[in-house]
Formats: sequence, C-alpha cells, structure tokens
Amino acid sequence: NTLVLTEESTVSVVASIGNCTGESETLTVSYTTPPNPGIQIIEGTLNFCEGENATLSVTETYGSYQWYNENGIINGATESSIIVTEAGSYYAIVTDLNSSCEGETFPITVTTNDNPTINVETSAYPVCLGEEVTLTAMGNYENIQWYKDGIIIFGEVNNTLSVTEGGNYDAEASNNDCTATSEFLLITFNDNPLVELNSLSN
Repeated sequence: NTLVLTEESTVSVVASIGNCTGESETLTVSYTTPPNPGIQIIEGTLNFCEGENATLSVTETYGSYQWYNENGIINGATESSIIVTEAGSYYAIVTDLNSSCEGETFPITVTTNDNPTINVETSAYPVCLGEEVTLTAMGNYENIQWYKDGIIIFGEVNNTLSVTEGGNYDAEASNNDCTATSEFLLITFNDNPLVELNSLSN
C-alpha cells in the first residue's frame, strides 16, 4: 500500500474488492533540485594577521542562511555574509527561496598569523659626544628594520644598532606579513666640556 519514488512521475492507484475496482485521481510527483551554494571572499584574505578580519559571503541569494564552524552553529550568523576574526573552518547551510530544500557549501579554511612583539632597550645612557649607544630589540619576530627620524636606515637589519648621532629611533619587526613597531626612543648626546688653558706670567 506504499510506493517509494526516486524520480519525477505521474501515478494513480487502482484498487479492487472482488469484482469491483476503483481508481484514484492522478498525482504528479516532482522534485526540486537542492541548492548548491558557494562561498566567496568579499573583503580581506584567508590568511591574515591577528586583530584583522575577513568577510565571507554565500555567492547566491537564498531564503535563509546559517553559518557554522568546526565547533558547530555560529549563533546569530544568519545573514548571507559573515565577518570572521579567528582561524577555523567555515561553511553555510542555506534554504531555497521557493522550497524547504537545503544546501551546504564546501568548508573554507581561515588561518591567522601571530603579530610580532618588539621592545627596544638601550645601553648605559646618556653619553657624551663621540661615544656610542647600543639599541637592542627584544621580542618575538623573524625580521627587523631600524629607522631614524622616520627614515629607514638601510642595511640595519640586526637586533642591535650602534648609535652615534642624536635622533628618534625605532624598529619595525615582522613575521610573515604581520608587522609591529617599537616606541620611539629619543637619543641625545651631551656636549663635551670646553677646556681652555691660559698661561700665567710673573
């Protein structure tokens, strides 16, 4: 008394009791193709620095949206796009506008990079003209570049810098494409005393 259909069909049922028969009305069964949504990046990249973000969006228009990550449903994420600030795997389940059919996007993976940390320390200071101050960059970074008065000091890419001229010094550290800049250090040098010798005559 049941029939399972797997394709579009037009069906009717004929029933009989003894020599008596009856036929149902004709019923047409159709199927709606489920949504096949995709995800695109409309702002940012899939690999960004800590503190940045990326905007993901479902590529087509549907009746409803729900975003998920590897931990499950993302509460409140029911728009066609989502701003992500953390690493993870993200996907969306959508509902067709004209039916209750659902479709799921392929997951998209977002990665984040740690920002470098940097702090500059000085050797004994202040000093006199002709002497030297050593700046040392402390922190977690892969590459470094020193600056004086906001201008790059070419070739100074080590964690220490020998300073013999007054000015504002800072260093920019980088990990991959993530950067951090130290605070400015104003380095000054004290003038040496001027000594004059006068001869004494009797």
